[in-house]
Amino acid sequence: MTDARKVRDASGSALALGRLLGRGGEGSVYEVASRPEEVVKLYERRPSERDARKIALMTRAVTPELVDVGAWPLGSVHDASGVPVGVRLPRIPASYRPLHDLTASRFRAEHFPQADWRFLVRVARHLAQAVDVVHRHGHVIGDLNPNNILVGPDARVRFIDVDSFQVTFGREVFPCGVGTEAFTPPELQGHDLRSVRRTRSHDRFGLATAVFLLLFSGRYPFAGVWAAEPPALGEAIRRRAYAYGPRTGRSGVQAPPGTLPVIVLPRDVRRLFERAFTSRWRRPGARAWTSALHRLERSLVTCARNPSHAHPRRVSCPWCALDAELGTSTFRSTPSNVTPVQRGRAAFPGIRTPSVSPSTLSDREVRARVVRVARGGTLLASLPILLPPSATSSWGVFSWLALVVFAWRGAPLAARSLASLVAREAERVRALARSVNAGRVRADAARHLLSLRERRARALLEVRDARDAALRRSLQRRTRRHLKATLLRRALDDAELARILAAHGVLVAADLEFVRLRAVSSLTARQVTDLLHWRLSVERAVVVPRWHPAKLRADVLCAWKVGVLEAWLGGWCRSTEAGWTLVVRSTSAWERCLARWLAALLATTAFLRAVGDASVR
Repeated sequence: MTDARKVRDASGSALALGRLLGRGGEGSVYEVASRPEEVVKLYERRPSERDARKIALMTRAVTPELVDVGAWPLGSVHDASGVPVGVRLPRIPASYRPLHDLTASRFRAEHFPQADWRFLVRVARHLAQAVDVVHRHGHVIGDLNPNNILVGPDARVRFIDVDSFQVTFGREVFPCGVGTEAFTPPELQGHDLRSVRRTRSHDRFGLATAVFLLLFSGRYPFAGVWAAEPPALGEAIRRRAYAYGPRTGRSGVQAPPGTLPVIVLPRDVRRLFERAFTSRWRRPGARAWTSALHRLERSLVTCARNPSHAHPRRVSCPWCALDAELGTSTFRSTPSNVTPVQRGRAAFPGIRTPSVSPSTLSDREVRARVVRVARGGTLLASLPILLPPSATSSWGVFSWLALVVFAWRGAPLAARSLASLVAREAERVRALARSVNAGRVRADAARHLLSLRERRARALLEVRDARDAALRRSLQRRTRRHLKATLLRRALDDAELARILAAHGVLVAADLEFVRLRAVSSLTARQVTDLLHWRLSVERAVVVPRWHPAKLRADVLCAWKVGVLEAWLGGWCRSTEAGWTLVVRSTSAWERCLARWLAALLATTAFLRAVGDASVR
């Protein structure tokens, strides 16, 4: 064991180590008294020559981006004799906790009391961004697991044990020889990882697993209810038995009860999970996860019943149903990012949006509550009556008695007036919310319609350009064939000129070129010019007939694309509010089938019209 009091950095400066921060299987971590932003990790065993070279190369390749996402080595640490015995690392604040303290509900309530599902989605997005930073620098994490991931109170993510990463410098690769079974992809299950060269695809499997743990509050994607004897974890991963996929019947496993329904997630997120866990090729990268999770985070809204719940806007709150099913609270406290306006909306769900059910209190219950409050306040205000007569005059006693009678009789009337006022105000707010929502939907529909029209215009331009190009190619082919078929001995009136040209290899109109004509010494400049003009007149005489197949194919293609776009526009654009909603969402299968049928009908009509026009011409 190295003496912690006698260590130096790479430049030879002595490092004054402070208290011991932690001890693990590889070594001990100390704080640096003169550098509070750094720590020193001293290895239990002296590193090998190859490990020391790896640390030296990593310290040379350090960048601010790598330091932001992990404890990247800043420099080596040597003993008094100059032998490397450790490494300098950036210090991660003590407020950062391991990832499993956030995914497990019982630990989350202790270490992240203000976290809700929005916070978990944000952590998953930051994790994908951190993995993307490592990949962009040409390295691979290798052993990506919750023990190597720390999460801060601001949802930022930092990696630790960075010296175990697989790093590449030029042609030299330093592999990662360790791994965690639950985060190892199927193709590496059962292999000796010390002899395996990791790729980004392997990291993508671990990233998808960590994102799944975050979104499903600690649930594992390959742990479910099996129809037969459940296999071991590594075997389930090797079979790609994803318990939450659309084909769970084939794998014999289904999602366990009491879990978040996967249908709650947007379609793009579900497809990313399916590609990562069931596909053999092309696992989604870190950038794809970043984009999808960013869209998911923007779509989250606060639950109307429980402000600590967040869910996608298009579905009702699944956490309320899970809490009722399990009898526990998934998120135990009100998150800190809930604004007072959101708390007020949650307190009055009846006036939040038109889609939310009205308040559960009837007018009678409102009047009863107001009466109770008014009468209780009257009794409290009547306490001076109980004072001795010497303390109050007879006029004061009479006034208090009149006040008691008036309040006792007038409280129900005041309650009815107040309830009526509250009901009118609530209806006004509902009407305002409906109008705002309808205006938003119409605005989205207008933007969607504008984009469709732009697509139609671009498609028309592309089709017309393709049509013109096809006609030009056809004209060029016909012109070449016509020039080659035009014999000069038959087309020219001067037989002597045709004989001279034939002697020099100029037999057809296509051979009339300036270079070849100048090679004929017996031709004058006037004759060369006349021959070239004659060839030009022959070319201009060639035209593409209206019934030509190339033109007909271009016309049919143009009519087909225009018919498809017009069918979609005609099938989607409605003038009513329900129709505007269909423009924005348009997810029903029958509407897609109707639009395709209309497109085929219009295209067939255009084809028949084009054939009829060609036959007439």
